[in-house]
Amino acid sequence: KAGKAAWAEHEALSGFRTPLTCKEWVKCEAIRDRVLAHPRISELLLGDGVNEASVVWEDATGVTCKGRLDRLCQFEGRPTVVDLKTCMDASCFSFERSIAKYKYHGQAAWYLRGLRSIADIGRRFLWLAVEKEPPYEVAIYEADALTLDEGDRLCAHAMNLWKECQESGDWPGYDTGINVTTLPEWALEMSG
Repeated sequence: KAGKAAWAEHEALSGFRTPLTCKEWVKCEAIRDRVLAHPRISELLLGDGVNEASVVWEDATGVTCKGRLDRLCQFEGRPTVVDLKTCMDASCFSFERSIAKYKYHGQAAWYLRGLRSIADIGRRFLWLAVEKEPPYEVAIYEADALTLDEGDRLCAHAMNLWKECQESGDWPGYDTGINVTTLPEWALEMSG
């Protein structure tokens, strides 16, 4: 009973944050140290700027939209949005695949849409890719125009679909028919 009371007090005092183990804390410090050892990344993160900047705007569809940017700053004389991404492999080859798989380019375009609605000043978008395992390699990647155009197309499609669903009240989910399925090849090999 006393332990439950102590834990409840701890949670209340910590603001109900998830505690880290010592091992997790040491890993976080190692990642932080590796990130800040990179001269360009430390300039991006420690120079003038705003962390976790919130942006609220009205989309062309009339829908109120929001975004929460990791960092908004000036970098190399240009207004810049910085987005931190953890990954298993920060190499260019692998990170480009992560951009496509997780639709990071849609997120980048979304943030830039919101900022353009406030002031259209030609911001650049940078990803800081940080590996989650030692040696915690780091890299900076800039979204090119083609990537941002494709991301903007994703955003436009999503906003149009959102508006259609709001107006019709029909929110599609999975296919309502009967779908035929089979085991993946690796599972078939294991069962035989």
